[in-house]
Amino acid sequence: MKDIHSLLQRQLKRFFGGTENIPEELQEFMNAVNIAYREFDIDREMLERSLELSSKEMLQTNAEMRAIFHALPDILFVIDEQGMILDHKMHDDSDAYFKQDDNLIGKRIQDIPEPDVSKVFQDALLRVRSTEKVISFEYSLNIETSINHYEARMTPVIDNRFIVIVRNITQRKIAEENLRAERDFTGTLVQSSPVFYVALNPDGKVIMMNHAMLDALDYTLSEVAGIDFISTFLPSADRAEISKILMQNVWNSDSLPTESRLLAKNGQEILVEWYGRPILKKDGKPDFFFGIGIDITGKRHLEEQLNQARKLEAVGTLAGGVAHDFNNLLMGIQGRTSLMLIDTEQAHPHHEHLQGIEEYVKSAAMLTRQLLGFAKGGKYDAKPTNLNDLLVKTSEMFGRTKKELMIKRTLDENLLAVDVDQGQIEQVMLNLFVNAGQAMPYGGELHILTGNVILDQDYVKPYGLYPGDYVKISVTDTGVGMDEETRARIFEPFFTTKIMGRGTGLGLASAYGIIKNHEGIINVYSSKGQGTTFTIYLPASARAVIREVKPQEHILQGNETILIVDDEQIVLDVGIKMLTSLGYRVFSAGGGNDAVELYKNERDAIDMIILDMIMPELSGGETFIKLKEINPHVKVLLSSGYSLNGQAEEILSNGCMGFIQKPFTIKDLSIRLKEILNKDQKP
Repeated sequence: MKDIHSLLQRQLKRFFGGTENIPEELQEFMNAVNIAYREFDIDREMLERSLELSSKEMLQTNAEMRAIFHALPDILFVIDEQGMILDHKMHDDSDAYFKQDDNLIGKRIQDIPEPDVSKVFQDALLRVRSTEKVISFEYSLNIETSINHYEARMTPVIDNRFIVIVRNITQRKIAEENLRAERDFTGTLVQSSPVFYVALNPDGKVIMMNHAMLDALDYTLSEVAGIDFISTFLPSADRAEISKILMQNVWNSDSLPTESRLLAKNGQEILVEWYGRPILKKDGKPDFFFGIGIDITGKRHLEEQLNQARKLEAVGTLAGGVAHDFNNLLMGIQGRTSLMLIDTEQAHPHHEHLQGIEEYVKSAAMLTRQLLGFAKGGKYDAKPTNLNDLLVKTSEMFGRTKKELMIKRTLDENLLAVDVDQGQIEQVMLNLFVNAGQAMPYGGELHILTGNVILDQDYVKPYGLYPGDYVKISVTDTGVGMDEETRARIFEPFFTTKIMGRGTGLGLASAYGIIKNHEGIINVYSSKGQGTTFTIYLPASARAVIREVKPQEHILQGNETILIVDDEQIVLDVGIKMLTSLGYRVFSAGGGNDAVELYKNERDAIDMIILDMIMPELSGGETFIKLKEINPHVKVLLSSGYSLNGQAEEILSNGCMGFIQKPFTIKDLSIRLKEILNKDQKP
């Protein structure tokens, strides 16, 4: 036998005295045993090498795990099934659950000196043991003067051991709280704002809509969430344009202001000015669109009112100039007719024709008065007035011509006085009554109401007026009403719905101008088939009502000396003749400068001056100032084809003693002259 294993060799020597003494019949068996010994050595050597390598790997792995264990920023515990701490790693002193000089090994993790926290850990351990699953939980600890927040995970490992990983999430909690506070603040800001806020997803569906917008549209959030914004809230005529704007501009990150109409649940339209842009994802694609809208319905209405007022003012200026020139012509006709009537016996065949001419002049003067009323020409003779008396008188007069109408009056017995020109307000009311009568050709009801109201700053601001006490007049009919287009143009001059030749289109235009000149407000409310209501507000007066004095019935003569000043020769000629026929001595001047020079020379001879207000070079106001410099007590009657407007009122406030509007009759002139001549102007 060759290469006998050393162990087998010792056994053979013991039993046979050596390998050479092995019986022949055992040779084959011993060879097999020798081979077995050799193979066993090979296996043992391989096992030893394997064990050596495994031990090194385990040591390396344990070293790596220990390094990771201590390198992690979290707090770690290894505990057994009773919660006994077998190993641990703390983060820093602030995370210590026990005093630093305590040895945590052997202590129970649920014995943390915080009862609430201890119970949290104890419950978590029971759940992990029963479920053998990872358990997550949060808790808080008072560390020194602050509260720390923690997130913990407990997971089972081998041999009834468990690992507890604890992370300090205090900073995350603070960040979350700050984010929540910021989100709450933003949410409160959005929800309490009067501005509209809306968010849409990329498909145009509503994600969010704030209270102001929901209230304006009369929807709830549950009703609008998830519905298509454009097809639900935009009129069909606006949808294509707004969709195009969203696709081409807004979804491409451009913030483009635009306007659109929104439809409320009841079909009412709201005009909105929009600002918005998309909120993008990290990949640059739109996440949602955020829009901010401002309700500009009221603003646009005010702009339209302002444009309408400017248009009416421009037309009014033109109408006022035409009326002024026309009144000067009427003055020539009226003056000469009055002169002819004085010298014509009543039985004369021409007397009736002359009276007819006077009536036509009055009608023409009424037309120019309406033009001047529309042109804000001013108040002729404003005085404290009880509107109830004026309305009763005017409505009774109108009622006699419209027997088919039922006129009802609801008048406040304690109605405040107003400073108005009674003639102009009568003209306004008659225009409204006539308009109502024409809207009820087959009869109906006309309701007149008065009352005291207080208008606040918000209501009067669009009209440029002051808040305070006002007197309200409303005139309501049960007629055919007006459509929106007619209602929008109702106060335009020369606008009429009547057939050609049946109306001038000046009635309501003049009413608008007169009320505005009285620092009042006139509005109209109407719809087709529902009748019409005109509402007027006039500022209340603190002055006592002045009862009307019956005017003189006959022409008053005189013998004083009058200076008449007018740049229109036709007015000057007829004025001289009228004054002469009344018995006055007359000086005349064709302009302000001539009048001043004449008065300087003839001051002592001239008792009174009739002064035209509108003249070239030196106006009536400027002439009056120069006349007062010559004689502070000069007696002046202001005359104009315009009505008593701001310029005339300023002259009167500076000491001018009266006003008369052209065209005037010889009787009216004689009365005004006597009123002023009989006044004592000296102090």
